[in-house]
Amino acid sequence: MKISPMETYIRWRGDLKFSQAGFNDADNLIFAALSYLDFSPVFSDGKTEEMKLKDCADILEQPGAYNLKTLEGGYEETVKMILRSVRFGGVTVRKYCEIFSEEDQTQFSAVEFEIDSWTSYISYRGTDNTIIGWQEDFHFACSTGTEGQREAAAYITYIADHTDRPLRIGGHSKGGHLAIYGAAMCREDIQNRILEVVSCDGPGFRDDFLTRKEFERIHEKILLIAPEASFIGRLMKLECSTRIIRSSESMFQQHNPYSWCVIGKQFETCPKFTTLSTYLDNTLDTWLAGLSDKERLDTVDMVFDCIHKAGIRTVAEMSANPIKAWNAILNELKEVDPEAQQHATDVMKKLASAGTSVIWDEVKGAFWKDE
Repeated sequence: MKISPMETYIRWRGDLKFSQAGFNDADNLIFAALSYLDFSPVFSDGKTEEMKLKDCADILEQPGAYNLKTLEGGYEETVKMILRSVRFGGVTVRKYCEIFSEEDQTQFSAVEFEIDSWTSYISYRGTDNTIIGWQEDFHFACSTGTEGQREAAAYITYIADHTDRPLRIGGHSKGGHLAIYGAAMCREDIQNRILEVVSCDGPGFRDDFLTRKEFERIHEKILLIAPEASFIGRLMKLECSTRIIRSSESMFQQHNPYSWCVIGKQFETCPKFTTLSTYLDNTLDTWLAGLSDKERLDTVDMVFDCIHKAGIRTVAEMSANPIKAWNAILNELKEVDPEAQQHATDVMKKLASAGTSVIWDEVKGAFWKDE
């Protein structure tokens, strides 16, 4: 079994408090990744308002209490090592929030980490194992101001109104997207207290958001960190300071934050994204540009409605028996009215056409230079 670079970092730096060694790239990644940890057993009594991470570890060691809500799950030993380390054990976790609604198509979670007496880190959870979570992600390409995005802005405001500390904001995957949205849409006086907003391989935004004055106010504080084979982190648009890093995994598995390579306290960087990453980015940009918002939304909802009607609620259910899952989905698609079926077919043809167009542009660029 591979040792996570996070574990290597904790073995090296975990004995030093933040007062002894300042906040760094690896710390940011760990706080973003800890948002996936289900803290509900810690606060289940309805009385506990805050707790040190080292004390959370005792509760989460109880049978059935540990739950890392990522697609991969696991990493229990690495997470417990983080929670019990001198560096992170003294960090206070507060204001844990978790919302899941099939009706509103929302999967949202955020938590505040009080790093020391003068700084708080607000961490947003990315997409978990639920189908609803993935459907919400696709809605980001269809409209701005989703329920999850509004919750992100409200959460920052809530935290800021209960503390006067400077704030660090971050998250992984969808969590990075929500971190940026929340930081942009909170009050200007709160924005002035934000030290940095870091999106760890989170998707970008629609044009109508990137041109807003609220986004412009926070733009210079935003950093995107993405692995060289990034796919999720290059969806839609986000022009900001970007750091391309190495991962111990390949292709789509590089999205896993526990695979990101750290040398000392910094990421191991790369000069550019892989050819496949750039191809997929250009293909999807071309495809989305050719679809109206209604076409995007209708297609997304039709596909996910079929998944729900097939009785599938989690990605794990699809992965456990993919043939059975896809057969169930296809059977539901057959029940969709012919007009909607034709619409979905047309949309997928546009995707294929976009891919062909990008390949042809690459070929032309390799053999002919503009005059």
